[in-house]
Amino acid sequence: MFKKLSIRLSFFITVIMLIILTCFTIFFIRERTDRLYLAIMKRGRASAHLGSKVVSKLLDNIVESGVFSVEEVFDNSLVKIQLPEKIIKGYGNVSEANLKKIEKYHYKTTLDSYLESKLLEVLDGFLKDNQIVFAILVDNNGYVPVHNSRYSMPLKGDFIYDRNNNRTKRLFNDVVGLKAAKNTTADIKKQLYRRDTGEIMWDVSSPVYVKGRHWGSFRIGFSLTEILGEIKDLRNKLIISMSLLMMICIIFINRITAYLMISLEQLHKGVKKVSEGDLNYKHQIISNDEIGELASAFNIMVDDLNTYMDNLKKTTAMKERIESELSVARAIQMDIVPKLFPAYPNRDEFDIYAFIEPARSVGGDLYDFFFIDDDHLMISVGDVSGKGIPASLFMAVTQTLIRSTSMSLKSPEKVLKHVNAELSRNNRSCMFVTLFLCLMDLKTGIVSFSNAGHNMPINIQKNGDVEYIKCKPACALGVVDDMEFNLEELKLKKEESLFIYTDGVTEAMNSADELFGDDRLLKEIGIIGKEPIESIIGEIAYKVKTFADGCPQSDDITMLAVKYIGA
Repeated sequence: MFKKLSIRLSFFITVIMLIILTCFTIFFIRERTDRLYLAIMKRGRASAHLGSKVVSKLLDNIVESGVFSVEEVFDNSLVKIQLPEKIIKGYGNVSEANLKKIEKYHYKTTLDSYLESKLLEVLDGFLKDNQIVFAILVDNNGYVPVHNSRYSMPLKGDFIYDRNNNRTKRLFNDVVGLKAAKNTTADIKKQLYRRDTGEIMWDVSSPVYVKGRHWGSFRIGFSLTEILGEIKDLRNKLIISMSLLMMICIIFINRITAYLMISLEQLHKGVKKVSEGDLNYKHQIISNDEIGELASAFNIMVDDLNTYMDNLKKTTAMKERIESELSVARAIQMDIVPKLFPAYPNRDEFDIYAFIEPARSVGGDLYDFFFIDDDHLMISVGDVSGKGIPASLFMAVTQTLIRSTSMSLKSPEKVLKHVNAELSRNNRSCMFVTLFLCLMDLKTGIVSFSNAGHNMPINIQKNGDVEYIKCKPACALGVVDDMEFNLEELKLKKEESLFIYTDGVTEAMNSADELFGDDRLLKEIGIIGKEPIESIIGEIAYKVKTFADGCPQSDDITMLAVKYIGA
């Protein structure tokens, strides 16, 4: 379902709107709650302040009229009221601590009776506000001389009933009550109050002064139950309203999104047709917005794709023709070098084996061996600069010149001099070839050789010891036309071998850019030096491939080994 862009777009817009509406709802509920609390607090301040002023004026008038003296007004000595036996019996199962909370008292003076007659109606007037639970006067010890009528019901001997409905003449010395009664620093004090009935409320109080002296406090109790109920109703109304608004928005968003996506869906169908091979499809542009621009770009892309496909067909045909020609060229090149082994099954004076692996379809490495007479075998291994078709042509020319020249000159240094002169003439491409050319006397084991800038061969002795053959330095063929080359000799004992190779072996590289190297080649041949020459070449080819570890071959690899067995 979510694969369709219209559905995903509708979903994300809906989620964003849901987050916005949720945040707005939370903010609105908090804002209205704060405003409701502030309004209640204003009423509480006004009521508590009004009550304290009324009581202060009443007590001031009592003193001024001589009804009670200042000393009598501030005489807060309490006398315990003995309850009837019937009531006491009803409290038989109540603990001493709970009984102490509901004990009744009166002042030694008759001040509380006087206050009851004067203030009861005033206190009950505050309860006309449904959110006000109580409005009482307390002295600075927490004693309530007069309470609201609803909390001054006759005692029945039922502890729970009497505790909740007869709260006058009691001493409220709990933490909240004492803080309110003894407050002299704050004009209005608000406290969170848990009544002994378990009800949670706000207690808002204001101090009462008589003739400038602190007498007690006037307390107003607001029920949080009703306040929280109003907040809950407000929250429920908002949630329902926002839910309905959200449903309406979802429907509108879905419809609008579906309408806006019609052009894009048609473009999607066109893309699908083109992907199925219909390159003649043209999308009809029906708008000039971003989708219209996309459709125009799509039509241009289809035209370009048609052009590209035509060019690709031509390029593919050309590539196939080139690959076919390269395949033929490789076959021709491989036919130039001898690759049938054993090469001379009727000759038991020596054994010879060679291996070549071009880095591309065709390469520039070469090897060759042929008799110039019954007792002398000419052997060559070379490496042309560069790769590919040019190198392979240069290699073919070099190999042809060596064969044609060797039959007449019969000496390696003379052959190299002649071949070098021919390759240097009109060498506009500046190509060159390194070459190791040797002539092996099958009767004596003497190898006459000349090195034209090639890698040093390796002598493998009968016991498996190996060493590089030191050669006098000389330039590669095709660089300087009148170059002279050195002639050197090496006498192979019976069962000794000569290992000749190109730098594709020692310069093979792995993923860490490390070279196979001369030392590693010498070490590996030393391990397998006693094995047949075919096994030596096969093992070295395997070692080089393993060392490269999948890295592409950077140069042609050629190896040739000849073993002198003797007459």
